Amino acid sequence: MPPGLIPVLETLTLLFFISLIVFLIPVAILTHLENTWKKNVDANLPSMLKELVDGLSAGLSLPQALITVAKSGGFGPLDKPLKKLAVEVSWGAPFTEALKDFTDYLDTNLARRLQGIIIEAYRSGGDVERVFMTAAEHLDKLWELRKTRASEVRPFMFIIYISFVVFLVITYAFNNILFKSLAQTSELLAGHGVGGFSLNPATSALMSLILFHAIILEGFFGGLIIGKITSGRIFSGLIHAVILLLIGLLASQIIF
Repeated sequence: MPPGLIPVLETLTLLFFISLIVFLIPVAILTHLENTWKKNVDANLPSMLKELVDGLSAGLSLPQALITVAKSGGFGPLDKPLKKLAVEVSWGAPFTEALKDFTDYLDTNLARRLQGIIIEAYRSGGDVERVFMTAAEHLDKLWELRKTRASEVRPFMFIIYISFVVFLVITYAFNNILFKSLAQTSELLAGHGVGGFSLNPATSALMSLILFHAIILEGFFGGLIIGKITSGRIFSGLIHAVILLLIGLLASQIIF
């Protein structure tokens, strides 16, 4: 490879690195906000259903119980769609269709489970109060299982962060200690007329460039793996990918 090409590739790699981070930041923030909103939805669904069951137990009809719960509020992101659901049911809209609109708006796994459980039981003519109580208990257990899983896999997230930092330290050692030592050894051997071993500046620069590329790949895919492990969705890891890439970008200014 021509020696003059290495600096050009280094500059292009740095520009790509920065451009990738700039592109990912807004996407990662929006994805993180969406995931946070959905997490709050799932966290409030069981308590909302329990409040609804309390209203039904007090002798209220389903529309009355929905209106009462919607007015009481305190369910975070559920407040607005819950009021819409209560209005639709109070105006005589079919409950199953109104509930489908409600869960489609929420668009979470727990909400879809809620829709399936309630609609099937409602169509089969079961006791409404018992249907909602069963759904509340089911969703509560699912949410607890999800929280337990999240706490169990959280250490793996820290392992990936620590592994990335260790990789940066090793990269620093390779680029600033090993490569320089090999270059000095190569010059020393060449000075004594010993051939067969050569590490010229161009080769050393190429190896450094490869390590630079490895930092980008390690940071990006490491973040995506965190998202897959912690939430089961790859794109949830974009926020972690951005953090790792920023760490890698700052570290690269010290390493290279």
